[in-house]
Amino acid sequence: MQAALADQFDKADAELADAKTELENGKQELQSGHETLREEMGKAEGEIYSGKAQLDAADAAISAALEQADEQLPELKSQSKKMDQLIATLDQLEAAQAAFDEQIAAIEAREDLTQEQKDAAIEQITSSVEYHQVQIALDQIDDSLDEMGLNRQTIRTTASALEESVSGLESAMEYLEETQDGLSDGKITLEDAIAQMNEKKAGAEWEIYSALVQILVGETSLDSAQQQLDDARLEAEKNDLGDTLTMDMVSSF
Repeated sequence: MQAALADQFDKADAELADAKTELENGKQELQSGHETLREEMGKAEGEIYSGKAQLDAADAAISAALEQADEQLPELKSQSKKMDQLIATLDQLEAAQAAFDEQIAAIEAREDLTQEQKDAAIEQITSSVEYHQVQIALDQIDDSLDEMGLNRQTIRTTASALEESVSGLESAMEYLEETQDGLSDGKITLEDAIAQMNEKKAGAEWEIYSALVQILVGETSLDSAQQQLDDARLEAEKNDLGDTLTMDMVSSF
């Protein structure tokens, strides 16, 4: 009976040792998993914040570009309007000049008039107030164009290019504003991702800590069982409890 009890005690010791080993392995795995979780979450968090920093930088660049465009656009529009008005005036004056030229050409083409009569008729036209007003206005426009480095031909191409610049700048501003709205949506999405990641991180860590607590409780229980088993073995060896200590009692420890 004594040998059987000793064998039972040894088996119980072995089972407790195996249980402790399993708990220790489980604890190491949880600790390793916790470290891996922290590393992966750290990487993900770093990528998210890096993306947010890039969006913030792009947002700032767009804001600077929009601010510059807001300053330039009114001036471009003003220049374009003035140039359109100048072209409209030039068109009216050139039309009036063309009408005078047609009248002079018609007089010169008449065969029923002598040259003296033709010159008199032309003189009447060129000496009129209206004719002189047109000439003075055209001279003034030519002077203004010369100061701008333009002439009657190049002003039209310049005005067209300026109008395209205004239209292009307005389109660019619209695109930048839409892009900025998209960046704002992207930043909101990243902020949501950060919040969700923190929630998942907290939940995963809580599960790991809960499992570790359970393992610690299990280790405490095993230590208590080991102490009881050691006490029972010592008591059995001291008092020869072969008649009173059964295998079932040993197994219960």
